[in-house]
Amino acid sequence: RAGQPGAAVGVVAGALTGVAFTAAVMAWSKAGRKAKGASTMAAAAALATAAAMTTAFDGRMTMSEGRLMVLFTLAILLACWRTRPEPPSAERLAIKFPMAPTVIGAVLAAAGAIGLWAVSRWAVDQVSPLAGRRADGDLEIGLAALGLAAAAPSLIVAWRAACKGDSAPAQVEVTGAAALGVAGGLGAAALVSPLAIPEAFMGWPAAGLCLGAVVLVALASATPRPVRHLGAVAGLAYLGLLAAFARSAG
Repeated sequence: RAGQPGAAVGVVAGALTGVAFTAAVMAWSKAGRKAKGASTMAAAAALATAAAMTTAFDGRMTMSEGRLMVLFTLAILLACWRTRPEPPSAERLAIKFPMAPTVIGAVLAAAGAIGLWAVSRWAVDQVSPLAGRRADGDLEIGLAALGLAAAAPSLIVAWRAACKGDSAPAQVEVTGAAALGVAGGLGAAALVSPLAIPEAFMGWPAAGLCLGAVVLVALASATPRPVRHLGAVAGLAYLGLLAAFARSAG
């Protein structure tokens, strides 16, 4: 809506890359078991990435393609719902207070949506002046600042789960969030208006998006185990991609 299609594409690619190389790696390395549903969510992220790349090759995403991405988003949401972990106390709480989990969840979801909308609007307003100072500046800002901001909730989820000792459910959550970000983000943007794909995107940004999807699939396929310094290596790889993003975007 702000007239920055590069930022719209960049935030999607940057967020998936950030989640894959930071939150997903953290959750995987601290998981005590193989996460149920992780493979499904990783496959959804890979398919969403493939769909994004297919539409990006002609330089634009039409409203029709956006509708298909939104439908894919609904399918991912259904898969997320079917693979969601049930907290041990949910059944006891539902017996004592039948509506409590639903009401609390609805209130939290509404509060989160309002907060996300407000922060997103503020962030876009703040970066808009910076985006016009460089060629493809909106793409660069989307990949870096906005992409990292979009990945922040997944980082927090993975960190908290890792502190508790078993982050297998968090691996599913952050991978699902990455898949939803690509499909839902691009689909919603294209529904506002046909989305122009900057030419600079078809370099390191596209490679970073694809590498992120590969990382998610690889983590979901492997048995979790603690690997020393894996998080630091993944963080360095992500910083290297950010530097490559900046170079590609002018």
